[in-house]
Amino acid sequence: MGKNLSIDGHEARRIRVVTHAHSDHMIDVEKSIKSSPKIIAHPATFEIMSILGIDVPGNKIYRAEYGGEIRLEDGTLKFLRSKHIVGSIQAYFVSETGFTAVYTGDFKDPISGTEIRESDIVVTEATYGSPEYVRPYKDIIDELLADFVSELLSRGPLIIKAYYGKQQEVMEILRRYGIAAPYIAGNKVYRISKVAEKYGVKIGDLFLEGTREAEEIIKQGWYIYFTHTSSKKLDNIVSNNGYKHIVVYLSGWEKELYRMVDRNTYIFSYSGHSDFEDLVTYIDRARPKYVIVDAYRSGENARKFAKYLEERLNINASYKPEISICY
Repeated sequence: MGKNLSIDGHEARRIRVVTHAHSDHMIDVEKSIKSSPKIIAHPATFEIMSILGIDVPGNKIYRAEYGGEIRLEDGTLKFLRSKHIVGSIQAYFVSETGFTAVYTGDFKDPISGTEIRESDIVVTEATYGSPEYVRPYKDIIDELLADFVSELLSRGPLIIKAYYGKQQEVMEILRRYGIAAPYIAGNKVYRISKVAEKYGVKIGDLFLEGTREAEEIIKQGWYIYFTHTSSKKLDNIVSNNGYKHIVVYLSGWEKELYRMVDRNTYIFSYSGHSDFEDLVTYIDRARPKYVIVDAYRSGENARKFAKYLEERLNINASYKPEISICY
C-alpha cells in the first residue's frame, strides 16, 4: 500500500500508520517514532498513546480525521471510519493510476459502524475468520449486556474488566440502556475515558478512584468499577456495605452468552471484532480482486478465512505471513 507506507508495523524510514491504540497494532512504534518521517493516527489515538506512555514528537504527528486524506509520493491515503475502539481508522490507498487498496485494521458492524468502499485489494483482520464463529445474538448484544449488568448490580458493586477502548464503549452502552450507577476508575482508565468523551462517547458520571467523591460513592455500595482485564485490584476486597465485589470479565468469544466461574465471577461474551458473517459481509461489499488476510494477529483463523474466500466465494485470497508469528 504505497512505496513509503507501513501500517500497524515498523519498517525503517517509512511513514507509519497506527490504526488504533491497542498493543498488537503499536508493535515497535518506538522504533517508528525514531526513524519514520511521520506517524499517522486519529487524534484520539495519539492522546491514548500518550496516556499509555508513548509520546510522539509534535513535528512527526499527522492527525487523521475521518474522511480526510494525505497526499503521498505515489498516491493518496484516505482515512475511513472503523468501529472497534475510539479513534479506530481504516487506511484506504488510491494510487496515481487508480488502483485501490484498503487495510481494515480491527473492526465490527460493517456498513452500520464500519465504512466499506469498493477496493481492488483488501487487507483484513480475521480474528473470528473460521465459519463456526457466528454470534446468534449479535443484533441484541448491547441490550443483553445491559440487562446482565443491571441484574448483578442488584446484588452489590460491580467490577468490569476489559481492554482499553472496550471499557469506554461499554460505559456508553450501559448509559444508553438506563443504567445510572456511577462509574469509578483508576488513573489510566479515567483519562482514556475522558479522551473518549472528548470524541463523542457519552459516559456520564465517572469518578477518579481516590477522590473524595469516589470514596463517598464506595461507602454507599452501588457503583461500577472499570479496570483493565489484567488488573487484580479489588478482586477479593469486600466493599464497605459488606458485599464482595462481583467481577465481570468481557471476553471476545464464549460458546454461551456468559458463564459463571463462581458466585461472584462471570465471563460475558462481548467483542470488538467482527464475527465470521460480518467479515464475509465486508468482503462481499468491497468487491475486491484479491484479499490478504492478516495472519500475524489472526493466526489459524486467517488461513481458514482465506480458504473460505477462495473455495466458497471464488475470490483470490491468501494469508500472510504464512507462518504465524503469534496466535
